[in-house]
Amino acid sequence: MYSCQKSGWILQFFRIMKLMFVFVMAGLLSVHAEVYSQVYSVSMKNAQLREVMQKIEDQSDYRFFFSDDVTDLSRNVQVNVVDATIDQLLNNILSPHGLGYKIMDNLIIISPYTASKLQQMPTITGTVLDAYGDPLAGVTVIVEGTSIGTITDNNGKYTINATPNSTLVFSFIGFATQRIAIGQKTTIDVRLTEDALEMGEVVVTALGIKREQKAIGYAAQQIKGDEIIRANTANIASALSGKIAGVNINNANQLDGGSSRIVIRGNNNIQGNNQPLIVIDGMPLENNPSVNISSGSTSEATDKVRDLGSGLNFINNNDIEDMSILKGPAAAALYGARGANGVILITTKKGVKKEGLGVDYSFTTKIINPYKFRDQQTEYGYGGLHYPMYSAVTKYQQDADGNYLYPKNTWADPRWDVVYGRMPNGYMTYDQFSWHAYSMSWGPKMDGTMVKWWDGEMRPHVADPDYEKYYYKNGHTNTHNVSFSGGGEFGTVRVGLTREDHSAVIDNSDFNRTAVTLGANLNISRKLKAEVYATYNNYDRHNIIEIGGDNDGITKAFYIFPSDYKPSLAHANYKNADGSRPGRSQYYGDGGQGHYIFWNLYENSYDYERDQLLGSVKLTYSPVEWLSFSGQVGLDYHVGDIVNKRAPIDIYGLESGYYQHKLNKESVINADFIATARKNDLFVDKFNASFSLGATRWDRKYYQMEGQTSGKYFKDPYIYTFGNYDLSKQSGVIQSDQIPVEDILNKRINSVYGFLDLSYGDFIYAQVTGRNDWSSTLPLGSNSYFYPSASLSFVPTALLDMPNWFNFGKIRLAYASAATDADPYQVVPTYQTGSFGGAPIAGLRETIPPSNLKPQRADSYEFGLGLSMFEHRFNFDFTYYHTKSYNQIMAGPVPSSSGYNSVRFNTGKMENKGIEIIAGYHAVRNKDWDLRFELNLARNKNKLLSMGEGVNVFEIGQIFSGNGPIIQVEVGDSYGNIYGWDYERDANGNKIIDVIYDKNEPNKVAGTKYKTTKDRVKIGNITPDVIGGLNANLRWKNLSLYALVGFSYGGDLWSGTYATSLSSGLSPETLYERNGGGLPYTYSDGTTANHGIVMDGVLADGTPNTHVVHYAWKYGQLGSWGAGNLTTPSILENNWVKMNEITISYDLPQDWVKRLKIFQSLSLMASGRDLFYIYSSLPDNLNPAALSNSAGNAQGLEFGALPGMRTFSFTLKAGF
Repeated sequence: MYSCQKSGWILQFFRIMKLMFVFVMAGLLSVHAEVYSQVYSVSMKNAQLREVMQKIEDQSDYRFFFSDDVTDLSRNVQVNVVDATIDQLLNNILSPHGLGYKIMDNLIIISPYTASKLQQMPTITGTVLDAYGDPLAGVTVIVEGTSIGTITDNNGKYTINATPNSTLVFSFIGFATQRIAIGQKTTIDVRLTEDALEMGEVVVTALGIKREQKAIGYAAQQIKGDEIIRANTANIASALSGKIAGVNINNANQLDGGSSRIVIRGNNNIQGNNQPLIVIDGMPLENNPSVNISSGSTSEATDKVRDLGSGLNFINNNDIEDMSILKGPAAAALYGARGANGVILITTKKGVKKEGLGVDYSFTTKIINPYKFRDQQTEYGYGGLHYPMYSAVTKYQQDADGNYLYPKNTWADPRWDVVYGRMPNGYMTYDQFSWHAYSMSWGPKMDGTMVKWWDGEMRPHVADPDYEKYYYKNGHTNTHNVSFSGGGEFGTVRVGLTREDHSAVIDNSDFNRTAVTLGANLNISRKLKAEVYATYNNYDRHNIIEIGGDNDGITKAFYIFPSDYKPSLAHANYKNADGSRPGRSQYYGDGGQGHYIFWNLYENSYDYERDQLLGSVKLTYSPVEWLSFSGQVGLDYHVGDIVNKRAPIDIYGLESGYYQHKLNKESVINADFIATARKNDLFVDKFNASFSLGATRWDRKYYQMEGQTSGKYFKDPYIYTFGNYDLSKQSGVIQSDQIPVEDILNKRINSVYGFLDLSYGDFIYAQVTGRNDWSSTLPLGSNSYFYPSASLSFVPTALLDMPNWFNFGKIRLAYASAATDADPYQVVPTYQTGSFGGAPIAGLRETIPPSNLKPQRADSYEFGLGLSMFEHRFNFDFTYYHTKSYNQIMAGPVPSSSGYNSVRFNTGKMENKGIEIIAGYHAVRNKDWDLRFELNLARNKNKLLSMGEGVNVFEIGQIFSGNGPIIQVEVGDSYGNIYGWDYERDANGNKIIDVIYDKNEPNKVAGTKYKTTKDRVKIGNITPDVIGGLNANLRWKNLSLYALVGFSYGGDLWSGTYATSLSSGLSPETLYERNGGGLPYTYSDGTTANHGIVMDGVLADGTPNTHVVHYAWKYGQLGSWGAGNLTTPSILENNWVKMNEITISYDLPQDWVKRLKIFQSLSLMASGRDLFYIYSSLPDNLNPAALSNSAGNAQGLEFGALPGMRTFSFTLKAGF
């Protein structure tokens, strides 16, 4: 299945793309020719002039520009022309009435003056520039109060006739309108400034409807495609981090191809999906991790994960025009249940109008650098925790020749030392302390003493501080993107090809991706337009490494290897000469895990290939100006293929051989139909209305087939098939797994909706929406649910006189009711397939079907304020939101005697509220220099208000099969609390200490331990108090510098890595007492050293503890695995400030480019991402981004995470 090189793929794709583009362009150019050669036949008697103009508009692509209060368009005219050109037709109609015209592109300007009178007026010329001094094309210039007007050309120049007492009005979308009195001037140059907070900018809102920012009554932010490409992040979601207020991004493992988790305005669902809906050109998809089938599990495990990626990973960055983030239910209400958590709208590139064929090419090379490795002590080597408890002077075992031997433990019980055996007080370490995994660093001081290693070689006993780095390398990604685009009056079209080749940071786990994309906006006729988007993606990934605490992965062992571990030796000896795998060895200093890592990397494989076809076609028909109909059909079809192979470990190719094959395919079809009627000046002047009715059908079909070998032996060597197994060598193993198991998930939602948009003047805007869904996953009687929304935007600066420094103000209010349905097959008994004794079987699923499941509901409202002042230099936006969700759909555990493991039901009410702030300052703004700053920050708080009768707490996630801390929510408290074993305290809050007496001398104190709580209690919470980002954008002529700093304050993290480092002696903190920083302590052999401690707390009788004990008692209780271990010290406050991004770009001046006679544009860019942490509250250089190995809801439980990654990329762009 896997192949890093696919022969001839470049040539093949270029041929396909060339043919595709030629055919598309040929068809479109024929349409273009028809437009220019079009003739018109109009026959109308006693018709009003405006009716004749409407008739011409209906037959052509032209639009008339006129004003009713100047030109009497109600006069009657006679017209009877056949096969006339547009000039012939206009002269026939207008000349008899003393009217002239001027054609500019698709604009016909009608003037009440004759051509001679226009010539008698003074001619005004000028140039319109933007704030940077660049010309603006397409700016509308009119003489105020008349129908005389024009637009600027490509160089920003215009010419217009007007009287000296007139006023020129300059307007352009996204810029503030300017009015200038003419007087005696004949040349008027204008510099337009951008409107406040882009309030005049057209943004994409729900259902792809474009609206002005000032007209929407809810919070929405937009990010341009260039910003996404500039960031060169591991996935699209990462490009949003620190840039969008209230959006929290977590990349589970920070690797290219890894999953992302996006949460907008906090978690609204106790269980289930909290991520927003992704919509690409009208086609919805979800960002859930790949190959995800609901199992009815009530708690998410995070300790071992193979990350196959999530929905956004498979979207090509180079195809994105822009993204709109709709944050609240009011913004996303028209998407129904799927948009309850917000919506991210992605608009793809469709080409641009230009002369001839445009070709754009870019090449990006990226280096992924693993850099943030946890700190570890390098003074003491391998040895169990009891090793230093016998003497102040550590000892080596010696062979018969007197050579010192490298310390050894038996693999079967790593806490039993072959030199000392038990602890000096008669206990085994596991009697008193937590599990420390296979290796520990409590051995002798590494002072260079020559010792004999397991292979018989004498080597100095010194640390290898960079052993963890041995397993990583700098990753490398090369991305080629080429696109062809063109367009004219017929529309625009773009065809693109992208190829990415990734050399991963972990050896033998590379992948590649190929994407071919078509995008087009087509003017089929004056009344009919089409939008087309289609992309094919191939994603081929080899040997996806498991992250976390599992022997199949690589990171588990990193956190328990001693500092003297030498990975180069394990690498050289991971496989015997006969091809078999060595057994566990007591001499490795790693419990046998070291060479297992390399065996997993090079002999085993977990390959994943995914093919996806994603696209949509939209037709819009406008029979008359005030009415339009649009229909759209979208498809998301993808097939995933997983092959998991474990190589046999014996010389015969039989033992422990394993084969698993999983195939899944999903098809989602989304069909929309919308009819819209609009009317300006409805009832009264300046009162505008638009009303739309629509319907949607969404169908999802998911199929998965999985099979694997039975037992632990192949029948035939190295043959990877379901039937290749041999049970004769094992007892108690039945034939079962090799029979493939199938699963399906089908779902349908039918919807109808309507929305009404009202506005008066340019100062008040309102929208009311309503939607009703019918879901196939809910029972009859509950499967129909309605939810409304309403929003209001008031712009007082357009109505009231304001000081000159106060340029813009906007107040917005919004309310929405949202609903969420259930997963498929929850409400009726269904069967799942399996096998037993070699025969296929079917049995009921493990979740009890609910009797009357209802949709989950949420009511939300928000208030917002937008301001712009001091010539739009200072911009400010504030949002407050409040959401209450109820009827939460959850699965709770039931007694095993019921025959099930869970039941699904409606229960629970949760509150979610917060604020968002965006502040921008445009410090410098002239032709050569531009400097902008923008700060965004957000605070979110939530609380579980109630649960069902008899239910007070719900578990969200766990680790180590329940033998570690958990994430859960409790009534009256916040979502995402971390529960573990805390210090037991007395009534005064003092920590209680248990005294441990020597087994051999019952009256002698052997040690002391903190008493822990009997059950888990709340210790921390994963939710940050504040998240945000600060960016600066500096431009000097053609050179630009962009910098982004992200930050997070508050929120906790349980670090299993840190807990293990403490208990195994790897953490630098464990050096303090070993190096004499403790209290005087006398060993059983009479030696003394400052190795003692007194634990802070009180004894059972309430008296202060004064017992001096060995430091081993301090650290032995802090391990990561095991019920009852002290959890509190490893729950850490996770505050950080990070340099997210620095980008430098340079656009070569046009006169330089023209000299080359090849390019139309040329630019260079260098970018760094996730560069370093300016501040972090975590100890031991731990990675703040390692919140979890999972992209699900169970964030905040970390173990065996990858080190922090940063990227450096270099991009060349050329236009032809």
